[in-house]
Amino acid sequence: MVRHPAPMLATPGPAPADDDTRNAYEWKYDGIHCLAWISDGACHMVSRNGNSLNAAFPEISHALVSLAAGREITLDGELVAPDRDGVRRFSRIGRRMGVTKPSPALIRAVPACLYVFDLLGFGGGDLRTLTYLDRREHLERLGLPHGHVLPAPSYRDIPVSRMLEVAAEDGIEGVIGKRMDSIYRAGRSQAWRILCTMQADTPVAMI
Repeated sequence: MVRHPAPMLATPGPAPADDDTRNAYEWKYDGIHCLAWISDGACHMVSRNGNSLNAAFPEISHALVSLAAGREITLDGELVAPDRDGVRRFSRIGRRMGVTKPSPALIRAVPACLYVFDLLGFGGGDLRTLTYLDRREHLERLGLPHGHVLPAPSYRDIPVSRMLEVAAEDGIEGVIGKRMDSIYRAGRSQAWRILCTMQADTPVAMI
């Protein structure tokens, strides 16, 4: 099983041309990078820097255990807390960080969800050497949405210029372009590109 996975990280860069068909595009939400692995009915969630997230987000942990249903799963995603308008800001999800026993009132006031954008392991197998498209096929069979755990959309037929326009209009932090033939490799990679709309609370290159 894939435990304690090191994250693959995107590199800021210019948008590719609209006729570049090598990439899929995902929204870059202004949240907390979360890696999680579930085994033997226990969930472990950590931030990009390896800090535990279980205590601060018990509802996400419980949802992941339920989703796994006894299976071994390792995934990568983004914890976000949308406001009433659906806008996701780091300052909002940050209210949950470091809270070891969040009260029911805090969970109701700042509800969190986990957008899963990659499946790294399933049933004891390591999926990281598969291509982005193959991993997405496995992810799409996982059974999402499931409670507070949602699939991160992947767009393959929309021009990147239009993706960036929509992100700016809707207050989304930016767009990530991912090479569809890329494997999941720890560290910053040119195969994943951050295309920022400058809507973020935090510097996008540091996420």
